[in-house]
Amino acid sequence: MRSVSVQEFEQHPADFISEVEAGSRLTLVRGGKAIVTLAPTEQKYPLPEGPEREAAIKEFFEMMDKGADLKGLRINRDELYDDAI
Repeated sequence: MRSVSVQEFEQHPADFISEVEAGSRLTLVRGGKAIVTLAPTEQKYPLPEGPEREAAIKEFFEMMDKGADLKGLRINRDELYDDAI
């Protein structure tokens, strides 16, 4: 983990944000005291990319078009958002 002053961070914020995006942790220091630590977020469920993502989206919309079976009551996307019901 690297420490930089708030003043230094303010002069080159994009550079430091890029470091954090790449996986580094960064602590901002003011008056010799650590005031905040920047760290990359961790996704619990990584989003699929490329063909896997397209297949997941297609599967989702097919499921929405088919509708859900709720103990005999069927609701599809069109019925869910129909103002006339």
